[in-house]
Formats: sequence, structure tokens, C-alpha cells
Amino acid sequence: MPIDQPLRLDRLQLGVFGVLSAALPSSTVGWAYGQAAFEGLTPELVNVQMANGPSYWTQKGKRSRVFQPFDSVTLDVTGSTSGVRNIVRVNGIDNAVDGDGLLDPEGIRDALVVLLNADTNDPWTAAPGGAPSELVLTPDSLGTIYSLELAGELAALSQVISSSAARITQGTRVFTITIECFSKDREPRNGAWSLMSTIEGVFEDEDHIETLNSFGVSVWDKGIAADISAIAGANWESRVTLDVQMAMRSALVKAVSTIETVNATINVKGDFGTIIATQTFTVAVP
Repeated sequence: MPIDQPLRLDRLQLGVFGVLSAALPSSTVGWAYGQAAFEGLTPELVNVQMANGPSYWTQKGKRSRVFQPFDSVTLDVTGSTSGVRNIVRVNGIDNAVDGDGLLDPEGIRDALVVLLNADTNDPWTAAPGGAPSELVLTPDSLGTIYSLELAGELAALSQVISSSAARITQGTRVFTITIECFSKDREPRNGAWSLMSTIEGVFEDEDHIETLNSFGVSVWDKGIAADISAIAGANWESRVTLDVQMAMRSALVKAVSTIETVNATINVKGDFGTIIATQTFTVAVP
């Protein structure tokens, strides 16, 4: 299947939930609409939902190019040095295995195969190659691997180029998510404002930013937290809301027709503009 959904919103959800859950281990992080009743709340609740977007392309004008993708590529793990991070970056997403002094090249290869196949939504398949340190990466459909980078002790041995061509249209899309914090505590030091302060720190912490980037997500901008506290039943429930703008690269890949032959005619003119010779020919495009 071609890439016909430009944005990987599953990666957005996994990335945002991952960093919020890591920063708030005692809170319930959920994806839902509306507000929970006071009696049904855990002590702390964080609710995430889409607010708007993807709102616009940050890249204007022509955003597409035609390329000749590969049908498969064979990679090789060339070493297993401790402390070296081996990265297979596919479509901008990192799949990394660190050398630890225990894994040999075959062990690193096996770990990379597992990582590359871990997300069933990824439009590619990895498999062991012919040699113990080799792996073969295959796009599930024409052009679904449009970018491949290697870092560490990795090398590309060979590739099989497709006889067909594909067009890729890329850009950066910006959209907004709304994060709401609910708490049975009401003071700034322990209620929803305290939760939101931790969340704002998440979007400024380099470790969490790197985690988001590993999912292909970046923080574009964020608004100002606002109080939406209300009475729930017979009790006050502290609530705070914050809008955060996120950005993701989008990619739309479709197969395109290619030119196989070109018919051309050359006219040779004399001094007074009259045609004195004509040559017609056909050229096969390799």
C-alpha cells in the first residue's frame, strides 16, 4: 500500500503519552473528551485531545519530487565496539542499538531487525541477510522507504533499484493538542496547577524533547496555562488547561508514470530560414 496518509498520528500519540506518563507516574494519562466527575477521578488525571489542525504547510510552492526508489537494500553490521550507537534512520525515524561490549555484530543485527519490525504501522520489513551480520530492508510498497541514513558501525552493501518511479510530496504540518489537568487537591502546590507545571517542564526538558523527536514529533510552540476549575458535586475540583503546538513532517508517496521513449525531430535551416534538412528519430530512455 502506498503512503497515502501523510501524517503518522499514531507516532504523535505514542510520543506524547510516553513523555507525559514518564514524567507523571502517579497520574492517569488518558485520551478522551469531556471532563471526569469528581467522584470518578483518580487523585490526578491528565487528559489529552486534538484541538485543531494540521493547520498549514510551513513549506510553500512546489513540495514534490520524483525519485526512483529501491525494492530492497542489504545492510551490514561492520563492528560491535562498546559505546558506539548504531542507527538505521528510516524516513527520519531512528532505530538504534548501542554496542555494549557483549553483543557481537550478529547480536546487533538481530536487535535491529526486531526494532525495525516492532511497529506494524511502519511501511517496511526487515529480515536477516545471507551473512550473520547482514540484514535486508524491504519497503512494503513502491516508495514507502524514501529516506535511509546509517550511523555507527553500519554499511550499505547493495540495493535493488525499482524499475518504476514514485513522487513524494513533503512538508511540515503544525497542529494543536489540548492538555487538561484535573486534581482533587485544590492548592497550587499540590493541585492541577502543580501537575501543569510538571507538564510544562516536560516540553522544555531535552531528554523528553529527544524522546518526542524519536517519534518524529517536535514542540512548535505552547500557550499559557489557564484555570478552568469548577465545582464537581459538592466539592471544588482544580482544573488547568494548556494548548501546545506540535509539528510533524508529512510525506505523501504515489507511483508515477515514466517516459520510456522520446520522439524528436531536428530541422536544419539555411541562411534565409528555409528548412534544408530534417531528421526524425526515437530515443529510448534508460
